[in-house]
Amino acid sequence: MSFTKCYITICFILIPLFIIASHDVKRLLDAHEKARPQVAVKFMQRQLTEPDRAGQRDETAPAPPLPYVRPNFVSKSDWKVFVSYGEKYGADPYLLAAISLHETHHGRLGAGRQGYFMGVGVPTHGKRLRAYRGLENQVAWAAPRLAKHMNGDITYQKLRSFARNVWRPDNPDLWAAGVWNWYCRIKPKG
Repeated sequence: MSFTKCYITICFILIPLFIIASHDVKRLLDAHEKARPQVAVKFMQRQLTEPDRAGQRDETAPAPPLPYVRPNFVSKSDWKVFVSYGEKYGADPYLLAAISLHETHHGRLGAGRQGYFMGVGVPTHGKRLRAYRGLENQVAWAAPRLAKHMNGDITYQKLRSFARNVWRPDNPDLWAAGVWNWYCRIKPKG
């Protein structure tokens, strides 16, 4: 095949075919992307309006509460303590866990190794108060105070106020910032 025939074949036959094919593929992909959300929405609408096989699903029925997802740094038994006291007093167990993580890396640092997970009963200067030793005692002291101060609405400003008026660490603003950072990192989104 001569150079001229190859050039003519490439320029006038193969290149236009490639351009047409690429436009067709793009059109197909665009159509597929547009159709996908509509299919998902239709499926979700059908799921909400149709009763399930047992006939118990209702559009007006509230969704069951989602279980708390245990953070990786907390054992199952410790997480049960956070959740049980959180539910008992109305405190967020993730915020309780964030305090424990901030204070002693949940028992891995300082007074946490002796059972003062949240730093309750550990003054800056002086003796530690043995009555607060152990995770359950720590959470039992913190949960009702945290719930009362937050009043169901957890914000950074309320946490700063809690640090200044209730928890009273050496540097309340720094403490609140550290706890808030951990809280935002361990609380599941959504």
